[in-house]
Amino acid sequence: MVTILLNKVKAFLMNHTVTIVLICVACITGALLVRKGQTTVIDQLQLQASTYDNAIKKITAANEEERKQHEENIKKLQKSLDEVALKHDEDMKALNEKKTKQVNNLVQRFEEDPTSMASDISKITGIQLYKQETK
Repeated sequence: MVTILLNKVKAFLMNHTVTIVLICVACITGALLVRKGQTTVIDQLQLQASTYDNAIKKITAANEEERKQHEENIKKLQKSLDEVALKHDEDMKALNEKKTKQVNNLVQRFEEDPTSMASDISKITGIQLYKQETK
């Protein structure tokens, strides 16, 4: 019985040798293509990840540069504000000194006649004077 079975297998292989070889070649080729396809997909994913990493690095660098520029602008603004405040303080001090001198000159000029001083101040400022009635 074993010999009959071996003869049948041998006859089957002889009759279908080409088909069996083609099936084996197709399986091997399919396996290689599937494996190569997986490698290609993996390569594409790695390339995409690399591209994303490069984009993230560029964005991070741009954000860092923008932050530095913003800090420099804040420093420049603060410096300008300090300079303006200092100039303002100096101008106010000079104005106060000038006004003090003018007031002192007026007081010295009209030391003996305050009504004349009041009328001159009225002319300069446009404020109307009302004479106070003395009782």
